[in-house]
Amino acid sequence: MKKQTKQIRRLKKRTAGIAARQGKNQRTGSANRVLQILSLFATGPAQASVEEISIAIGVPKSSAYRYVKILKDAGFIAEIGNGRLEVSPLSTGLARNSKLTGNLISNARPVMQRLTQGSRELTLLVKRSGHFGVCIESCESIMPLRYTFEVGATFPLHQPGALRRSLLAYASEDEQERILSNAMHSDPQFKPQRNALRRELETIRQRGYAESQTEITPDLWGISVPIIIGETSNSALVLLAPAYRINATEKSRLRSAIRGAAKEISSQLESMT
Repeated sequence: MKKQTKQIRRLKKRTAGIAARQGKNQRTGSANRVLQILSLFATGPAQASVEEISIAIGVPKSSAYRYVKILKDAGFIAEIGNGRLEVSPLSTGLARNSKLTGNLISNARPVMQRLTQGSRELTLLVKRSGHFGVCIESCESIMPLRYTFEVGATFPLHQPGALRRSLLAYASEDEQERILSNAMHSDPQFKPQRNALRRELETIRQRGYAESQTEITPDLWGISVPIIIGETSNSALVLLAPAYRINATEKSRLRSAIRGAAKEISSQLESMT
């Protein structure tokens, strides 16, 4: 490449600080290269290709692919199509450095607090990030006996559970295919479940929410409703509670409450776009 683009020059400048700290005579290991890529995304730009990353950190494209795969497998960065990559909100710090995610959290938090006060149960805000989901906000239950969920916790999207299913159901067909194909390679027990899961995802989209009981944790009931902006969704509002506390009447009440809360958040975010 005779002439570097402005994008690539900016990328090289972003990684210069870490490279300088490594020292001129110190051999740069894989760990440092991975950190350089994270530093690049942490300070901008929002997206980059593997080719741009390879030039920015000064390694062959084959090596850049290897370092990017480490970060993708760990859930730190995600592929968004057309060969572009972006940082994913695996940790709270990364999530809050994203303007979009920051807007999502700030708009969702007061709604979640009201939902928790009205339901007395645990409310979560989760987001799809590559092949994983991640919890980016939580409002704890006010009940003495309650479930907890750590902000920053990640979970594979192909496994059972309402919070996983709603995120996967509203992924694009291409995203779903990548996630399910990856699951077939990483989880041998998943292959026989693929077709049934496809049908379940379609049912969730038609119904508008995912609901589960004791699929992963005994005696846990959960419902997850997508937060939709336009016609797309990569986040969801989740309510989790001990199943013994939730009879048929209470389930109906909570379904209505969380669907209304998710719609309120969606409307607020729509108005900002």
